Amino acid sequence: MEGLGRLSVVTGLRSTLHVELSATLVQPSSPAQVYSAIVQVSWSPDNGPDVDSEALSELVGVDTDLYLPELSSLLPDTVTVDVGHGEFVSADISAPDCLQELADIGPGVGLVGKALYGEDLRQRELRATFQMLHEHVIIAAHMEIDPLWRGAGYGLLATELVLRELGRAADVAALFPMKPGLDDLAQRDAAARALADYWGRIGFAEFNGIMAMCLPLGD
Repeated sequence: MEGLGRLSVVTGLRSTLHVELSATLVQPSSPAQVYSAIVQVSWSPDNGPDVDSEALSELVGVDTDLYLPELSSLLPDTVTVDVGHGEFVSADISAPDCLQELADIGPGVGLVGKALYGEDLRQRELRATFQMLHEHVIIAAHMEIDPLWRGAGYGLLATELVLRELGRAADVAALFPMKPGLDDLAQRDAAARALADYWGRIGFAEFNGIMAMCLPLGD
C-alpha cells in the first residue's frame, strides 16, 4: 500500500475514532481497577468520511465498493475496524494496599505506583505537586496503535478520550514513557526522549522519573 494513500485514509477517519472500554468487576472490590481499551474507527457509504476507496479497502480488509447504496442491502451500514488497544488503571491511592495492587498488575504499573508514592511511600511529592481532592489516579499502562494506522495521532486522541471518561473523579494521570524490548542504553534513552515529547503534546510532564498531568481534563 502506498504511504500517501494509506495516510490520507488514516487522517480522514480520525474524526470517527472512538474507544470501547471494558472492565472485569470482582468482589471484594480492588483499589486498583483495570480497564481494557479497544480503539476503533468507522466508515459508512452514506456518511463517509470521503476517502480513497482503494486504500480504505486495503486497510479495513473488505471491498468497500460493495457498500455502495444499491449493493449494500445485505451489508452492515457501517464498517468498523479495530486499530489499536490499551490498558488503563484507576487507583484509589488512599487505600492501604493500593501500592501492592499496582505492583501485582505488572512491573510497569508497579513502577508508576512507586514513583507516585515516592521514596518514603507517603506521597509527599505527589501531594506537593497536585491537589488530591478525589484520592484517585489514572495510570495509562499501555496504548498501542497498529502500524498501518499510525501517523495521525490516534494514540494521543484515544488516551485523551479515556482520560476524559475515567478522569472525571480523579486527580492525576500518570504513565512511564518507555518503549518495551530495548536493551541498548542509547536506544532506550532516545526512545524515552521521543516518548516524553510525544506524551507532552497532551499535557504530560516529567514527575519523579515518570510523567504525570492534572485531571480532570478541561473541555
